[in-house]
Amino acid sequence: MPKEDAINGILVAVLSREYKVHALPEHQTKLNSKRKYPDIRIHEKHGDKYFTAVECKIGQDKSTQKEAINNARRWLENSECWNAIALCYPEKFGENTSVPLYNLIESSKCLLMAKVNHDGVVGKYFHKGNLSDLIDLSATIDEETKNTRLVTNILETAIKDGANYLSEKQNKILADRLEIPYVEKSGRKVPKPARIACLILANTMLLQNRLNYSSVEIEGGLQNLIEINDNHLSLQKTLLENWKKIRKKNYAPVIDPAILIIKSLTPSHSTSRLLYVLLNAVIKCASLILKVQTDYIGPLYHGLLDTARYDGSFYTNVSTSVLLSELAITPEWFNDITQSDISKVSKIKICDPACGTGTLLMSSARSIKRRIKENESRYQVIDEAVIHRHLVEDVLHGWDINRHAIHLSASMLTMNAPTIDYNKMNLLRMHHGVAPDGQTRAGSIDILVGEGLYMQDQITYRDHAIQERITAEGTTEYAPNLDGKCDLVIMNPPFTRNDIRNKHLPSSIEKKVRDREKTVAGLVKSKMDGIKGNAIVQDSINSFFTPIADQLLKVDKGTLAAVQPTTTFTSASGTGCRMLLINRFHIHLVITSHDNNNINFSGNTRIHESLLIARRPEIGIKGQKTAFISLKKNPTDTFEAQKLSGAIRKALKGETSTLKLHYGSIFFEELNTEEFIRGDGWNQTSFYNQILSKKYREISKNQYLTPLVNVIGRQKLYGSGSVRNSFDKSEDPQYPDIRALWFTKSQREKCLKTEFDTYLIAKKGKKSNIELAQKKKSHLLLPEKMYLKASRTSARFVEHPSVGSHFLAVCTTDVPRNTKFTTSDVKGICKAYCLWFNSTYGILSFLNIRSRKLTYPDFAVSYLESLPVPKLEKCNLSLLIKTFDKLAEKELRPLPEMSIDPVRKEIDNVVQTSIQGLPDAEQLRILISEEPSIHGRKW
Repeated sequence: MPKEDAINGILVAVLSREYKVHALPEHQTKLNSKRKYPDIRIHEKHGDKYFTAVECKIGQDKSTQKEAINNARRWLENSECWNAIALCYPEKFGENTSVPLYNLIESSKCLLMAKVNHDGVVGKYFHKGNLSDLIDLSATIDEETKNTRLVTNILETAIKDGANYLSEKQNKILADRLEIPYVEKSGRKVPKPARIACLILANTMLLQNRLNYSSVEIEGGLQNLIEINDNHLSLQKTLLENWKKIRKKNYAPVIDPAILIIKSLTPSHSTSRLLYVLLNAVIKCASLILKVQTDYIGPLYHGLLDTARYDGSFYTNVSTSVLLSELAITPEWFNDITQSDISKVSKIKICDPACGTGTLLMSSARSIKRRIKENESRYQVIDEAVIHRHLVEDVLHGWDINRHAIHLSASMLTMNAPTIDYNKMNLLRMHHGVAPDGQTRAGSIDILVGEGLYMQDQITYRDHAIQERITAEGTTEYAPNLDGKCDLVIMNPPFTRNDIRNKHLPSSIEKKVRDREKTVAGLVKSKMDGIKGNAIVQDSINSFFTPIADQLLKVDKGTLAAVQPTTTFTSASGTGCRMLLINRFHIHLVITSHDNNNINFSGNTRIHESLLIARRPEIGIKGQKTAFISLKKNPTDTFEAQKLSGAIRKALKGETSTLKLHYGSIFFEELNTEEFIRGDGWNQTSFYNQILSKKYREISKNQYLTPLVNVIGRQKLYGSGSVRNSFDKSEDPQYPDIRALWFTKSQREKCLKTEFDTYLIAKKGKKSNIELAQKKKSHLLLPEKMYLKASRTSARFVEHPSVGSHFLAVCTTDVPRNTKFTTSDVKGICKAYCLWFNSTYGILSFLNIRSRKLTYPDFAVSYLESLPVPKLEKCNLSLLIKTFDKLAEKELRPLPEMSIDPVRKEIDNVVQTSIQGLPDAEQLRILISEEPSIHGRKW
């Protein structure tokens, strides 16, 4: 009887021989019996990175279909899989038959097949067909996504290979020419110079090819890239000659860096090989570029250079950029535009004040072109390239501190309209460091104060800071003046601490820039606009950008569309930003991903993010509700992003079925209420099920609870950083006796009560910290982090007072504040609070203060201090202590199983008896266990 693997192998053979399809069976690429690839991979041609995954099963009953669907769906988590198919063979394929299996498969018309996405079967039904139908199904990929990925893959491989041909000496020369570091302050050598050089060269080759087939007249004509490639012995000289012709015509921002680079390369065999590799890659993808309406450079730039952790420049996923621009640029924008006044489109002003490689600018242009096409019956037929040129020259404005990002933005915007007048292009390099005029500048944030120099208690203003604008001849000085003129600010601003972001600068300049940032923040707060100033957190560059958007947008009808760290909407540090948004905007829409396949909206970050759409017209109007959307499926391509944006627009009008069925939940909340106006966090972003956010707010208002800080006082949480910096581990007892819970081991920490795992010995020069640690040790330890899928407990009780390496000691060695209790009661109070924190109410409180990542969150000290705990004189303290002693060594189930955990249920029953006014715990246990960030399952 044929086995499934054998049938799959024969199917691959039929596809390869009879249909000339490049297919591979799984057994050719298995790795140590662990499945590395699906049953069958179908590639468009040999060597392609991306594939269609086909998962096969023998049998066509419902359970077999479901198994095939689930197997196919999981391959979509693989970034190289762009399509998935579930295939069910007829039962007779698994039986002995006189007909050769090869012939049976080739002639069969009873293959049961379905295309699969993250939700299941596309179109809901399997259908029967033959191998031709299977091939057609494997080719049904979103063309825009497909072409973008192909271009990115081809160029990425070539750039990595090409960069390897450059010697260390040439890397140093390029670093000098491109004004980027070759060696970081840490001493680590980085591949930035070579890879940036190769990316710029490849882009310029693409531009040459585009111009060669456009209506642009170049004096002397341009050679065809294939002709140049055939004569590869003189590649460097030939390319330089062609690029000088282009430069003579126009295109200085794109051409000048490329000419600088190619002149800097020493004529050699290595240089010829580098150019040959790049040229061949460009020839392969040149025809695809015209079909790409979104950014293909962004993932290349950030993936190749990997600089985000240093400069905070997180790349916006193409699917995110499409979703954000589609929701921000509504069809209503174009209701009053008719065929006779199509020029009104040019009056729209869109700005990205941290544009990077232009991802959001490209998606905004794409959305406007889609809107025009949707209403084409009202418009005259207009060449799309003409529309694109007007958008680039009149509508789109991009600013960035990175010269190379501006170059790449110009390249992207040029590809679809090579007749652009560069003197009208609105791309600015914002000075960051010491500008040519000798003044210290801080990038886009200087816009907040114009020139705004603080001199002798006076503010001296010019219209705006002088910046560097790209033009047809190179660059020119320019003072951007978009204050109050923008219809849309769309942005994914840098997110990192300022001290990290400025590290690439020389030390003397780094200090000047930090001082400049402080000056800007101080001027905005004290001299200009207190609401904007309060939104700025000095050590976070991200916090400057919402005030920038507020300044740029029209007062009457501006729209803000932004990617933001979710902590902006939940943390204490984001209070000023939230108050600015509520005061100046109607918060139209907040979207958070709870998709365990895809939690981020940026391509190179691990933090949880949310999308924000805020609009001006409803300023101050009471009763305007905000839509909070929790995604169970975060789109990964432009096609899905388009569908999701349509589902959201329908949901905002009351038709929620499509959104709820395929993508997630929607919940409406009025943020113009007292609790939110005073800056309370928008905990709606913390939970998939909004009942939990509402229940937590109910718990936090309980009159029998109080913030932990009110009981223990401030600075009573002894931080893990202090422990790691001051002490080393020791297996033997030390004098003085300091013990610690050092390791986080979910499998070990199964009970409320645990034991210390190490003794501590002071590091050299840190003995002065011993006395502090002695004072701060405690019976009660709170987590610094929690891996929610595996965690069983939150707070831990240790019999011998200890400190923690990944825990914070709740310093209750002193008598609790404002109570009648004595020192002898401290141990019992720690037991009671440990029981509370491990109840469902306590777990919900921890989930509400998550930061960075919802699935594996950090807990900041200020958040932990805000946790609600029972008022000691208002609860049945003795019952809580007695219950703790009874349950201390009983094993708790992991949080995903808390709904069926008898120990947790008993804890909840006692807590609910001891503290009045708490909501029913049983429903909360079920809802928490069903949260995606808790159970960790894929949808």
